[in-house]
Amino acid sequence: MRHVTRHRDADERPAIVMITPALPFDSVPHAGGRYLLALHGALSNAGLGQVLLAPDTPSNRAAAARPGCPAHVLVGPPPGDGVPVKAARRVMVVADARGRRLDPGLPNVALAAGLRQQRVRSLLAGTEVIDLQWSESIRLAGLARRLAPRARLVGTFHDVQSQLFEREAGRPGQPHPVVWRARAAWARRWERRAVALLDDVVVFSDKDAALLPPGRAAVHVVRPPLAPAVAPAHHQPAVPTVLLVSYLAREENSDAARWLLGEIWPRVTHVRPDARLRLAGAGADAALGRLAAASGTEVLGYVDDLDAEYAGASVCVVPLRAGAGVKFKTVEAILAGVPVVATPTGAEGVAGADRLGRLPETAAEVADALLGVLADPGPAQERADRLQRWAMGEFGADGLRWLVRDVYAAPMR
Repeated sequence: MRHVTRHRDADERPAIVMITPALPFDSVPHAGGRYLLALHGALSNAGLGQVLLAPDTPSNRAAAARPGCPAHVLVGPPPGDGVPVKAARRVMVVADARGRRLDPGLPNVALAAGLRQQRVRSLLAGTEVIDLQWSESIRLAGLARRLAPRARLVGTFHDVQSQLFEREAGRPGQPHPVVWRARAAWARRWERRAVALLDDVVVFSDKDAALLPPGRAAVHVVRPPLAPAVAPAHHQPAVPTVLLVSYLAREENSDAARWLLGEIWPRVTHVRPDARLRLAGAGADAALGRLAAASGTEVLGYVDDLDAEYAGASVCVVPLRAGAGVKFKTVEAILAGVPVVATPTGAEGVAGADRLGRLPETAAEVADALLGVLADPGPAQERADRLQRWAMGEFGADGLRWLVRDVYAAPMR
C-alpha cells in the first residue's frame, strides 16, 4: 500500500474517510471531481478531518502531484520494483480491465483488494463516517460495513447506473443492446443491495432519488454547488459561435459530439455558413479529432478557465442521447448566462421545458433550435438571463452546508 499525505495536518484516524475511484485536484476536468473537491472544502471549513482512499493507478498518481489534491491514501500492490510486486500489479490491471468489459460498474480491483490490508482496515475501523463516492465505490458497501460496523455509511450516487446502462442499450447505433440491458438489470440488483446497507444516500436531483429503490437509507438531494459568488453578465458576441463543453473521454459525451458534428452541424452551416463551432474539454480521441477537422470545428482540448469561452459563445449546446445524473455542463452554461440548447437527456436533473423551452430530440430539431438562437439572439439572451438568476439560488453553496451538518457532522454530535 502506498500512503501519500498531501496535507501536513491530516489525522491518522480522520473523522471521515472517502472511498473514491478518482482523486480530485484544482482544475480537475470532470464534473464529479469538482463536486468532490467542493465537498472536501466544505468539510474542512466545518473542522472535519478527511482522508481519501483511492486505487493506486497512473491517473491517481498524476492527480496526487497536482495542486489542491486533498490528503489521501493510494491502495494497491506494495511499492517496489521486484518481480512479485510487478506481477501483482499486472494481475490487478488485467483483472480490472477484463472485469470492466463485462461489468462497467465494477469497483476497481486494486481498491477492493487494498481495503483488506491491515493499515487500511485500521484506518476504517477508527473513523466516524465512510463516504463511498460514485456507484463503483458504493458496490463496496458490504465490505465497508464489515470492516467498520460502527461507522456511518454514506453513498454518493453521481448518477444511477441502471439508468445509464439502460439508455446505453437504447442509444442509436448501439451494437449490443441485449448486453447493456443485462448490465442494467445487474446494476439494479446492486442498487437494491446498497440502499439496504447504507445509512445515507446522497443524490444530485429528485429524478435520481426517485430512480433508486426504497431501503433503510435516508435519501438527501443536494444541488451541486456550482454557482459563482457573482453572476457574470453575458452579451452576444459579434461572430455567431456555438460552444460544446464536455469531458470527451466519456462515451456518452463522445457520442454527443459525434452526433453534433455528423448530423447536426451540417444542417446549421447550410443555413449559417458564417457560424463557428468550438469543442472544449479533454479526452477527444483521434477519430473525433478527424471528424472535427473535416467540418472546420475547433477542438480546444482541456481549457483551464472557461470564462472566456462562455463570453465568446452565442449559445451552448448539450446534445446528449445517453448518460445519467445531473449534467454539470448544462448548469455551468446556465450560470454563465449563455443561452442553452439541450436535449431532454442533456437537461435532465437540471431544468425542464418550463425553464429551458422546448427540448429538441432529433438532429433536425437541435439544428433548428440553434439556428433560432443565432437568428434572433435578443429574446434568447433575455431567457438566459432569467434562467441564470434562478440558477444562482438553486445551485449555491447552501446545499452543501446543510449536507455537512445533517449527514457528515451528525455522528460527531
